[in-house]
Amino acid sequence: MSGDGLLVWYDRSNYRVFYNGTSKEYPIGGLACEYSRFKPYTLKDVIMDCPFFSDDPKSEGVTDKVAKWIYDALFENYDPVTASMIFAEIGDYIHDYFIADDDDRKGFLDDLNADINDDKVKQFILKDSGLDKFDLATMGGMLLSAYCTFGTSYVAFRHSLDILANDGGEAKEEDAFLDF
Repeated sequence: MSGDGLLVWYDRSNYRVFYNGTSKEYPIGGLACEYSRFKPYTLKDVIMDCPFFSDDPKSEGVTDKVAKWIYDALFENYDPVTASMIFAEIGDYIHDYFIADDDDRKGFLDDLNADINDDKVKQFILKDSGLDKFDLATMGGMLLSAYCTFGTSYVAFRHSLDILANDGGEAKEEDAFLDF
């Protein structure tokens, strides 16, 4: 498996992750365990430090600068597995925002802003950001919108891993996960 700068090799006993000119070995299951240690609330501080937070995403070269900045910031703050996963997912969401037509963009934002007054996670994400709702008008708005969507994905991963790691829990939970 490779993508976004992470190459993983499996030698039938361990995984070796190659990144930034070095490597790290993980036992079977170790990659998922490494990613599961991530605390999603910590990503907000990284995003809030973005030097391009208020920039217009349509400005010449700003997306390249943000991509380079967030890649470096993620690898500085997180292990290579977690940094790569976050970078890939946040990047995919931002890419989707850029290529979406106006109706799809409106749909993204309507979904994110639908229950904002009742959702403590969304309130946490927007608190002290200068935004009172999710938007795509600035790089900060895009990053926070992507972060919110990423958070949902990460929670699904953690819940699924917890079910599988704890001998599956209840059969109906396993079936619900597999159906999903």
